[in-house]
Amino acid sequence: MKSEHDKIQEILTSYKKSLVKEKTVLFQKAKLKGNFKLIDSKGQYPSSVLEALNCIHANIFDQNLDVGWLKKECRINKKVFSSVFYKYLKYYPKEYILHHRLTVSKKLLLTVDTSITFIAHSVGFTSLSSFCKTFKRKEGKKPSTWKREVSKNGKRQ
Repeated sequence: MKSEHDKIQEILTSYKKSLVKEKTVLFQKAKLKGNFKLIDSKGQYPSSVLEALNCIHANIFDQNLDVGWLKKECRINKKVFSSVFYKYLKYYPKEYILHHRLTVSKKLLLTVDTSITFIAHSVGFTSLSSFCKTFKRKEGKKPSTWKREVSKNGKRQ
């Protein structure tokens, strides 16, 4: 029988793989729709956006991943990075990271019987309070309340 830690690692790994597929699908949709404003002449996002996406996807659950680290790691002009990223993905980098971390945290809340603190750290938050504040701001409820209500209603999110 798998431990809760093993289940979490399995879900995190699976989600990272899905991010790669998501990026591929984004490119394919842009090409099919002829939406060449989203992609460059070679049929891709600008290299700065691709590099940022690759860094984010490789480090999505790393607690050190933030916009400052990303700009430094990808050697991207700090003044234009967020606006260029938003232009192509309709998310600012911080929102993109949080969106994916919260998506996985909701799945973990519903499928793994472990502490919210452990889940928060597993998806890349540095503290429980940071996780709870972010979760409440985005979902309108504390993680424990959200889990209880969703579990009670039998809904999967």
